[in-house]
Amino acid sequence: MRQSNPSDVPADNSTSPNANFLGKVFRTTGPITPPAHPEEGWRLVRTFLTIRSPDRRKAVLKYVADMARTDEAERTH
Repeated sequence: MRQSNPSDVPADNSTSPNANFLGKVFRTTGPITPPAHPEEGWRLVRTFLTIRSPDRRKAVLKYVADMARTDEAERTH
């Protein structure tokens, strides 16, 4: 697997005009936690693409969706 070139990864610039994009697009009741660093997403995608088994990919997708729902539930309570 090749190392990503820094230019392949979107910049994480908290001073850009879109820094509060989530707050502008979604109505929130509290402070917004910055999203995961883009490199984490790229690592997740690259790793996911190496899984050959459709059943394992399905299980990974279910697990990630479950973790996202759990995280959202914890933030809202």
